[in-house]
Amino acid sequence: MKKIILPTAILFTLIFCCTIISVAQKAVSDSTIVSDSTKEKEKISIYAGAAYSSRLHYYGRTDSLKSSAFLTTVIIQAGKHFSVTPTFIFIKNSNTNFDYAATIINATYSFGKKKGVAGSISADKFFYKDQSKLVQAVQLGQASFTLSYLNKIVNINTGASAAFAKDDIDYFANAGIDHQFKFVKKQNIFLIKPAVVANAGTQNFTRTYYKNNGFPLLPPSQQMVTETSKKFNLLSYDIKMDVIYAIKRFIVSVTPGYVLPQNVIIVPNNPSLSENAKNLFFCNAVVVYRLTK
Repeated sequence: MKKIILPTAILFTLIFCCTIISVAQKAVSDSTIVSDSTKEKEKISIYAGAAYSSRLHYYGRTDSLKSSAFLTTVIIQAGKHFSVTPTFIFIKNSNTNFDYAATIINATYSFGKKKGVAGSISADKFFYKDQSKLVQAVQLGQASFTLSYLNKIVNINTGASAAFAKDDIDYFANAGIDHQFKFVKKQNIFLIKPAVVANAGTQNFTRTYYKNNGFPLLPPSQQMVTETSKKFNLLSYDIKMDVIYAIKRFIVSVTPGYVLPQNVIIVPNNPSLSENAKNLFFCNAVVVYRLTK
């Protein structure tokens, strides 16, 4: 069973990493919103960061090895709207001790203000340690956009993405609400943002993984997996809370969360080929340091 589920840990890491990149960029953005607007904005700002996740998951779907991840990243912010973020990913589980797994290059264009409509457009490219084993099992790149309506009562957030594999494309969408509590005292900035998010999408990644790795599926099960994978279904509910503290050049973000997976693929009479999913508590942590003055 571990041989079947282990390679998908890379996929979970990539999804988590995209989230961490977003959290880190959001932490950088939120900390500058409350800065002195009379100061001239730098054209180029560079941040170095590190992140850790206590448990990797893909919309509540987990590997059998209880993998966690450590990431190092650099955020290059060009003006107010554009950033490029390379991130290096290391996995830890019962079979490996923080082994290098992959690199992601993210490019994001953000727009909008702290009130009203805001959003972002982004693209990710994934590079793997061992493409001979992983290139057919995981997604190669992703394009995304987000759109939010920001106000004093509750922020309404939506987003969509397309994830590209070798033979298939998965489509995802999400919708949620959050509210930001902000406290500022001199150079200290403290933000708390509880959020609830519903995630939906296709699951072609599972069917492609089975196909390309030669796992035996009898015709009835094969047809069921194919039909289920292509359906656009609710995948999970996320309940989480961003806690962000910024002082001078340092930004620290901690995000505890709880995920409830939905519409999990089950292969009848073959639990080793079924998706491994359960309600899960996790915690992500990010530390960012601004290198430029």
